[in-house]
Amino acid sequence: VINQIWYKVGSVYEPSGLTGISHFLEHLMFKGTKNLKEGEFSKIVASGGGSENAFTSFDYTGYYQKWAKQNLDTSLRLEAERMTNLLFSATSIEKERQVVLEERTLRVDDSPKGMAYEKLRQLAYSDTPYGSSIIGSIEDISAISMADLKNWYSKYYHPGNATIVIVGDVDPDATFGLVKKYFDAIPSADEIINFTPLMDITDRPLQNNFTIVTGKAKTPYLIMGYIVPGLVQEKSDEKVAEWEPYALDVLATILDGYQGARLESNIIRAKGLATSASASYSMTRLIPSLFTLSATPKEGVDLKDLRRGLIDELEEIKRFPPDEDELQKVIAQTLANSIFQKDSVAYQGIILGSLDAVGLDWRLNDGYFKQISQITPDKVSYVAKKYFDKDFLTTVMLKPKGI
Repeated sequence: VINQIWYKVGSVYEPSGLTGISHFLEHLMFKGTKNLKEGEFSKIVASGGGSENAFTSFDYTGYYQKWAKQNLDTSLRLEAERMTNLLFSATSIEKERQVVLEERTLRVDDSPKGMAYEKLRQLAYSDTPYGSSIIGSIEDISAISMADLKNWYSKYYHPGNATIVIVGDVDPDATFGLVKKYFDAIPSADEIINFTPLMDITDRPLQNNFTIVTGKAKTPYLIMGYIVPGLVQEKSDEKVAEWEPYALDVLATILDGYQGARLESNIIRAKGLATSASASYSMTRLIPSLFTLSATPKEGVDLKDLRRGLIDELEEIKRFPPDEDELQKVIAQTLANSIFQKDSVAYQGIILGSLDAVGLDWRLNDGYFKQISQITPDKVSYVAKKYFDKDFLTTVMLKPKGI
């Protein structure tokens, strides 16, 4: 069985001055509580043969344990304990502050690609609160106080802002009984924070190009991003059709969803512009999503030529919708990927939790196959024309110093 608890808080909730606080608090949730000594939580899970971890995203923070089903009672008891009885000691806070700062250095400041992705978000979400990285800035991590952390905990960590997802060989009625046993008596906050996005799909910034030159990079790298809608925006914006996020999902698969997809066939093999190339899109974001294209150029290829080549791939889809054979292959691959992911009980939980955590009906996933199967070549071409406008493209080029 896997027991996941999802809190509706992540980096998009964070105001200026508190970037990274959601991730910082995630670290502290593994420290001591009123009834558990520091490290005791993890020892209990390990002694039961289980595994545990946590994750902070732009939109949510999650915690989980995976172990034998007879441990579910213990799992829920532990999560209820740290939901309400977390201790904040100056020693633990300072220790974890250093851990987070080192993580920041490893993932961003000493990682050329990390620098590039952070800069892309800053530019693509300029003039909004959403450009910071999940881990936060060095200045904010260094300045976050115990009072800040306690306030964040009391504001967001309570039953009214959390969802429990349990997947495994369990009895539903008995499981609901266990959840009520441990969480019914925990009070929710006086004020429930409902996330209100401060941008919509019309807030796209104009074309922005940025180049990072650093001695930490060994090879050049290119990443490009377009602001596009997801399921949350489709529900709230009448100008976004219900099928558009699904068409964008299919388009990502056309570009980079299977062996021999267009980026591999055209950018890497036929044109010889890159040694690697990828496309990425998530339809379950609280705010408009970034549809990204990234690539490492082949030796001797200029980043501007590689950028032109990637744009040409999108222009091709605008002018000539994919034929029916290609589309059916892509749809089959998209559905197969979705089915194979469900072999994992953890991923089944992630599907349900990630939808609910952004305010979507978790049953939306039940209609995924039907929605994808109804995407036509013209719909793929339509979303490419509507959202992949070069005037709204954000580009970050990474160059090694001296090249």
